[in-house]
Amino acid sequence: MQIVKAAVMPNDENFRTSRVITMKSRLMLAWYAVRRLIHEAARKASEDADRISFFHAVHVMRRRIINPGLPPGGPDGRGD
Repeated sequence: MQIVKAAVMPNDENFRTSRVITMKSRLMLAWYAVRRLIHEAARKASEDADRISFFHAVHVMRRRIINPGLPPGGPDGRGD
């Protein structure tokens, strides 16, 4: 019986598959982080977490990460 060693470099199909799995893992991690922050914010505000928009939460998070010094309502304080 001959033992065949695996190649050091993966073939193209395996490499693409591993990149897709990595991308899906990153998306799931990001989704979990947003849902976790929504849950914490809802708990602090005594609200139901299911009533908070995921899209709006992502929008607020992006705005706060890019411009951390802005007030919650935006530069003019009028909200979204």
